[in-house]
Amino acid sequence: MRGRRPVHLPGLRVGLLAVVLGSPWGIPGARAVSFTDQTLAAGLVSVRSAANGGSFDIMTGGAAARDYDGDGWVDLVFTRSNANLVLYRNLGTGIFANATGGSGLVMASGSNGAAWGDIDNDGDPDLYVTKADHDLVSGGTHHLFINQGGGTFSEEAGLRGAGTGESGERFYGTSACFGDYNLDGWLDIHVNEWAGGAAVGASSSHTRLLRNIGKTSPGFFADRTVAAGVSVDDSVGSGPKLPSMPGVFAFSSRFSDLDLDGDPDLVMACDFNTSRLFENNGDETFTEITTAAGVGTDENGMGLAVGDYNGDGLPDIFITSIYHEDPPCTGNNDGGNFGVSGNRLYRNEGSMVFTDATDSGVRDGRWGWGASFFDMDNDGDLDIAMTNGYDAFGTGPTGFRSDTSRIFENNGDETFTDVSAAVGITDSESGKGLLTFDYDRDGDLDLFIVNNEGLPILYRNDGGNAKNWLMLELEGTESNRDAVGARVIVEGNGNVARQFREVDGGSNYLSQNDIVVHFGLGDSTLVEQIRIEWPGGNVQELANVAVNQRLAIVEDATGSSLSVTVENDEAIPAWNSRWILNYSPDLDVWTPLPDAESPHRVDISGNRGGFWKLKPPP
Repeated sequence: MRGRRPVHLPGLRVGLLAVVLGSPWGIPGARAVSFTDQTLAAGLVSVRSAANGGSFDIMTGGAAARDYDGDGWVDLVFTRSNANLVLYRNLGTGIFANATGGSGLVMASGSNGAAWGDIDNDGDPDLYVTKADHDLVSGGTHHLFINQGGGTFSEEAGLRGAGTGESGERFYGTSACFGDYNLDGWLDIHVNEWAGGAAVGASSSHTRLLRNIGKTSPGFFADRTVAAGVSVDDSVGSGPKLPSMPGVFAFSSRFSDLDLDGDPDLVMACDFNTSRLFENNGDETFTEITTAAGVGTDENGMGLAVGDYNGDGLPDIFITSIYHEDPPCTGNNDGGNFGVSGNRLYRNEGSMVFTDATDSGVRDGRWGWGASFFDMDNDGDLDIAMTNGYDAFGTGPTGFRSDTSRIFENNGDETFTDVSAAVGITDSESGKGLLTFDYDRDGDLDLFIVNNEGLPILYRNDGGNAKNWLMLELEGTESNRDAVGARVIVEGNGNVARQFREVDGGSNYLSQNDIVVHFGLGDSTLVEQIRIEWPGGNVQELANVAVNQRLAIVEDATGSSLSVTVENDEAIPAWNSRWILNYSPDLDVWTPLPDAESPHRVDISGNRGGFWKLKPPP
């Protein structure tokens, strides 16, 4: 294993600074966090599935959040089993409008996992959607929709080598995620499939690693699954009743630099004791180290979250599974083949060694699915959201049909408390996908849950922004445009310790969080330092940044420097070369202001609001 990145490098470098001021609805006064159901009020009226389509169909239902049209408001795509997927455009008023018509997003049935990623580095996100067509009703493969701008997309999976199979094969597609595993500046795809050998038949599985060809053919892909050493075609699972279950049972995956050696590793949450951890060797190959690393004990891994929950700078892993208080589960498992020991929280000890920390308070999530680390109350540590429920075993004490979604609050001492009821989480439908995003731009993270046979649920976070916050939108230049894999370190001047985040390409389980990086800052009134370690090695730092704002930062390897001091509601930047200052009220039309030599004062006081962009001249 290679050594870790150095903790500090000299120099202050920033490419672009955008200051977003305020929310159209204002910031509520300090109060306890609560989640309010805004589903119907927000116009989210599409039902995922009108009727259950079989044993695999009850495990489907995803969504992904991203500002696909560049208007500054995060939008949603919502997958469905027996109807066309739905694109919801955020109008910025608390309401989403159905923008599917005329968009080119046509997937009449069988859409399941969804993930956004700018595969061609052209500045707008493209959309990958997995196919779940186990009954061969509509045919087709996984779909790749290329963003054409203007709210339209073109389906090009087959053309670009991203379909992973042939039309006419059965597809049990689950989650997909993006990451730049070979650090060439282009996003690659890992896509998962849940299917036993008998279901797959003679064809190989569709759990594949697709390498972006990159500069010579941007956004075109080559299958590198076997060559990279991440094939799971030889997977043999097991359960209480069947000790040998040949086949692939992959639910979720994520690229993350778990050992901080500079390249992203690959973790997979899989069913029937088949979860895997692959270490990146730095030469476009991986080594499977699941057992050696101390992970993989989750009996039926489904949802997946990666984040630093204890603030030691190392990414930890949370995997949802199945919990029942009766260990043999004799009354509940007669028709199943699953373990019941619950979720797993793997604490990262460094050097690719993990410790089981599940008994910190996160074991019991009933029949779990989607999960995410997020700071719900802006206190500076990561809480956990997960959804759950399974139709096959009914309601009541021995069933899983009416499981209530969970919020595990981080107590700040490496333990968690289930506060679901206390914060207003009441959804007890059969939840599958789950994601976090700040849809109303008020500085705290909201929740979106996909329910298998009913309406989704949008939980607005009320009160999370009583404490201070910061959000970062990163843009790679030498790195991939989405900056997926960038490591961000933030230090405030208050009671919140240094925090670490990684720009994430998904997936939680059929679902993907918004790519904007969120930090809760507690009582900090100033961010003393932002440090960005870009994929590939560039490092930028920004000092003395105001709280309660969104910053858009572009990767800059030229050596231009910028520091920002905030005094009396004024941001005072100083730079060592000429910069161009632009203003926009809506992120649509930008007006350049006269450029000036240092020093230059930028007035951000009053109610003018809007967006500032400071970048070096071309």
